[in-house]
Amino acid sequence: MTWKRPIFAFVIFVLMVMALVLDTQIIANRKVIAVRDASLADSVDISAVDQLLLKNSQGSVKLIRTTTGWRMKEPVDAPADPEIVETLLTNVTSARRRNKVEAKNMAQYGLGTPEVELTLVSEDGAFGDWGTSFGLQLGFESTYTGQVFGKYPGEDYVFTVGEHVKNTLLRSPLDFRRARILDIDTGNLNQYTAFSIKSPDDDGVTLANSADGWKIVEPVEAGAEQNIINEYFNRLGMLRAYSYVTEKSDRPTSAAAALEALTSPTLVVTLQGQQGTRPQQLNIAIAEGPDGPVYVAQHPGEKEIMALTSETVGDLRKNSHYFRSRELFTMKPADVGLFTIQIGRAAPTALVKNEEDGQWELVGDPEFRVNQRSVSERLGSLLGLRIEDYIDPNPVDLANYGLDNPRIRFTITSAGDKKKVETLEVGSPEGQVGGLSYARSSMDKGVFTVQISPEMLIIASQIADKHFAAVEPDRVVRVEMDLDGETFKLKRAGDEWTLLKPSQTAPTTVDLREVYSLLDMVNALQYEEDVSGNVVVAPNEGPPVSIRFFGAEDAPLNEMNVTARINRATTMVTNGRGRTFEVNSQAIDRIYSAAKNLVR
Repeated sequence: MTWKRPIFAFVIFVLMVMALVLDTQIIANRKVIAVRDASLADSVDISAVDQLLLKNSQGSVKLIRTTTGWRMKEPVDAPADPEIVETLLTNVTSARRRNKVEAKNMAQYGLGTPEVELTLVSEDGAFGDWGTSFGLQLGFESTYTGQVFGKYPGEDYVFTVGEHVKNTLLRSPLDFRRARILDIDTGNLNQYTAFSIKSPDDDGVTLANSADGWKIVEPVEAGAEQNIINEYFNRLGMLRAYSYVTEKSDRPTSAAAALEALTSPTLVVTLQGQQGTRPQQLNIAIAEGPDGPVYVAQHPGEKEIMALTSETVGDLRKNSHYFRSRELFTMKPADVGLFTIQIGRAAPTALVKNEEDGQWELVGDPEFRVNQRSVSERLGSLLGLRIEDYIDPNPVDLANYGLDNPRIRFTITSAGDKKKVETLEVGSPEGQVGGLSYARSSMDKGVFTVQISPEMLIIASQIADKHFAAVEPDRVVRVEMDLDGETFKLKRAGDEWTLLKPSQTAPTTVDLREVYSLLDMVNALQYEEDVSGNVVVAPNEGPPVSIRFFGAEDAPLNEMNVTARINRATTMVTNGRGRTFEVNSQAIDRIYSAAKNLVR
């Protein structure tokens, strides 16, 4: 009998689980039913709405869905604004109704003659229990609740809905009219493949979109600035007509004058979507009106004529230079093998990259110590320079921009085969303020403006490494120091340094802190002026100190030799490259004292 108890317990457990599942399903179903019961337009699918009829105190409007979007049929035949229609449908179908009560006197709720009447029609009868038509009537506001009274046509009960539903439906019929001059989906600009602005007065511009982004294809083939393209289309999607021209209107102009002007448009804008879709085209012309010229616009095949402000047309009309890429150089710092700068009529300064070690050298003076980091930073700033604005695509007289004799001329040559050359010529300042200068390049002979900064000037005085005696401590294996006519020798073995004095036959260990303190002082030493090649007459001898650094296999690394003291402030020093520098005397005295303490 012991086996019966487990079976009995298992059966009870299964029944409890089934009861729990059933109870959960019942609760879920009750919630669904409760939500559906509270829904204002249960089963009404927005995508299934084919017609919308709305009547309120401001008039009546009839909208129908077409293959190209929503269209107004009453009170006028014109395209409708899809966003306004979709917003209305969303607010109605997502609303909830409350406080359902039977009512005999509809007038007390403002529903005897409803303030708002809405009818949605589905030609396929896709509204569930509603069939082919859903109707809604709204009346008075309910005191203190933020709700309004409503009912369904033919029903004898009243309910309340949020006041926002009524506010949505209180639009003027003409509010539904499409005011945007072009329908731009700013959230998906990649769907557009081509765009053009044509005018009889100029070449206009044509842009094409591909996997690599937008490019200019007419009047010239050139790269486009992607940010400017995006900003332009975002702005274009917001441009609206400020009025409409009807058959009976005489302001801002008459229909006859507008139609006559549109036979010869002054501007034609075309936007092409994906293959197989119909392009959007907008013709713009100038018509005469009783108060002066008026910009009018029309989509081919549409009767609707829009009136535009001059500011709207200005936002729309752009030439090819507006869209052009602002990049000046195609090469990156790593691509450059030779750089030349000429300021005015002075001799040019040139830097060449050593192909073996990748270090920059001053052409004509290979012993000149170049600050490699400074060159890289300045070259990066120069190659990152961008065009601020295009000024004159076809300059007749370069003297007007100071480009007949440029103030600065940059030339960038590629490394390796040196076949790629890019130039930038900088002319006179554009104005007194702002630092902008006129310029042109080998990439574009038109005139534009750039912002030249001192950080882009790669000249000897700006890129000199003034640490003329510096060495890398990890590379130093041996040091010789001439102090007061005697030579002292330091040598590194692993992490230890030893010193051999002139009077000793065996080296002794020295304090590492004193060795590296001396190295730090030498590495920090900077010259004030490079006087190499100049004849210097020194009235006094300087401190008797010379320091020579050697690396592995006794390879010379660098050296410093004090030659003369000009005065209390300046001492002459030479380095291992045979150059002579003016150096602060106090810095030399500190090095001399540190060397003496080290060998004491």
